[in-house]
Amino acid sequence: MIVTEILAIKQKQSKEFLTPKEVCQKLKISNNTLQNYINAGKITGFDKNEGLGTYKKILFRNADVEYFNRNNKSL
Repeated sequence: MIVTEILAIKQKQSKEFLTPKEVCQKLKISNNTLQNYINAGKITGFDKNEGLGTYKKILFRNADVEYFNRNNKSL
């Protein structure tokens, strides 16, 4: 039981993919600023449902967001 709880906590802490809302919260930016960064090619996401014919669900890799955050402090 304890091992299962520890694994669940670790998974929450090291979430591999983030939603746009989570990226905005992590970087402390607005949705418009995130969209500007995407349009400028400064940060990239991917369409989770690409090719499925469903609505877009853009996600961002946590590692990419961390890298962006470390290397763009002056923005």
